Amino acid sequence: MKKKGSKLLGLVYLYLSKLFKKASKKIRTNIQKPGFFPWFTKGFEVFFALELLLHITTPKVITELGSGRSTHTISYFSSSKKTTFISIEQNYFFHLRNKISFKFGYLNTKHLFYVSIVNDWFDLKKINKIPNIKKTELLFLDAPGGAGNKRGRRDSLVALKFADELYDLQVLVVDDYHRKEIKNSTDDILQTRKNESTKFIINYAEVNQLLIVFFNKEQAEKFEKLSNELCFDDISLAKYK
Repeated sequence: MKKKGSKLLGLVYLYLSKLFKKASKKIRTNIQKPGFFPWFTKGFEVFFALELLLHITTPKVITELGSGRSTHTISYFSSSKKTTFISIEQNYFFHLRNKISFKFGYLNTKHLFYVSIVNDWFDLKKINKIPNIKKTELLFLDAPGGAGNKRGRRDSLVALKFADELYDLQVLVVDDYHRKEIKNSTDDILQTRKNESTKFIINYAEVNQLLIVFFNKEQAEKFEKLSNELCFDDISLAKYK
């Protein structure tokens, strides 16, 4: 009996060892995929400007395309103001990482949505099913594409259709505006809007640009006034025509 028992334990140990090795290999493979490496993040000053923007506009519904460091900032604001926040990510591993960090940071993961790319943009059928997304008042564009995400185009006709149907939009924020294709796609979105807009450019990290577009003149003037009272060496705020 002892020999049979020892043999059985040996087989169990051998099986568990092989299982552990397979699991370890799978984990090592997955952490090398995009979404598990540290990603480039903007400086403190840019996030301070983002917080200033949020407090001035106090949007009831905020939609972010492309989750990242900004997702945490907006989530804190949304939780404190009891507003609706929707953050959509195309990369499942980025989405998973944010979900884990939200859990550790005591933030509500209901803000986070994983939506895959269909053809050249997010799956619009899935996006349109997200509650209140059509009532978006602040839209933050930082996807598709970007670090670790090769699929998707910002200048997709589907993206233009999505933006056109946001009738309550008050503020548009576009990251990576220094890239030609993103500038062109943003200009296409703005051409379809008849209401007057005020634009600001935030230059950061030497070459990067963040575009902020207001469709409310009063909010734009307030943002400009408060921003000009702040002086940061790492960013510069400029009106853009």
